[in-house]
Amino acid sequence: MENNLADDLTREDIAEEIGMSKYHFHRIFKTFVGESTHDYLRKRRLTEAAQQLLFSDSRILDIALQHNYGSQEAFSRAFKTQFGITPGEYRKMGRQITLERPRLTPNTLRHLHQGMILEPQLVENPEYTVVGLRGCCTVPSTEHQLRQMWDHLIPRLSEIPNMDHPPVFVGIHEFLPDINRFYNTKYYYLVSVLAPPPEPLPSGMVSKTIPAGKCAIFTHKEPSLSRLEVDRYIHGTWFPNSRYKRAKQDIVLEIRENLSEFKYYILIPIM
Repeated sequence: MENNLADDLTREDIAEEIGMSKYHFHRIFKTFVGESTHDYLRKRRLTEAAQQLLFSDSRILDIALQHNYGSQEAFSRAFKTQFGITPGEYRKMGRQITLERPRLTPNTLRHLHQGMILEPQLVENPEYTVVGLRGCCTVPSTEHQLRQMWDHLIPRLSEIPNMDHPPVFVGIHEFLPDINRFYNTKYYYLVSVLAPPPEPLPSGMVSKTIPAGKCAIFTHKEPSLSRLEVDRYIHGTWFPNSRYKRAKQDIVLEIRENLSEFKYYILIPIM
């Protein structure tokens, strides 16, 4: 597939090359990758095209034709559907898109399946309140960057009365419209614990009420799987292949019961 991105490749062509029936191949591919061969090829072509828009002087029409689009108009429609902006806008912006589809390798596939539960739990989450510290981060955030924020909160837990014992740690990505689209986007992250807000709040701390609502809970359990890979799977593969959309709420949650263990839960508001 990777060696023939520019060709009009069909599921039948791929299945024949590896000696499977097209139905058996399609079922196995979608089970392990999370999307159809058609969707994978489309996203890979658009990803390669996005790279060319940034790092070459080729005309948009030439890039469109090179990636198996019959016209610039068809290419622009597909690009905007995938990334939310036109090829011309993307080139002017000059930043990479995190919803790109990187080349699939045995290592990334292994990390994905070992590192998270691909099919989330769908639950009705109750309203609750957290207290903690807010800081500015950039996409993609790193474990080191967020760990530093937790390191500032942990010594001050004694300042938060009436929190759960043992504490439940809640990290909140506060919603911005394009937070999952572009590298280097700034956003606010809240490191906190479940607790009713004290009066007055400890110096420098904030409280936030998480509204009740339906959410998808993904389990992230392996440090070798990066946050960016998780983000790409949830927003680039799971959402497009599910019947749900991300709810227009201002948070995405990460909850863990023990900061010394890597396993944590990602709660995405859905509708």
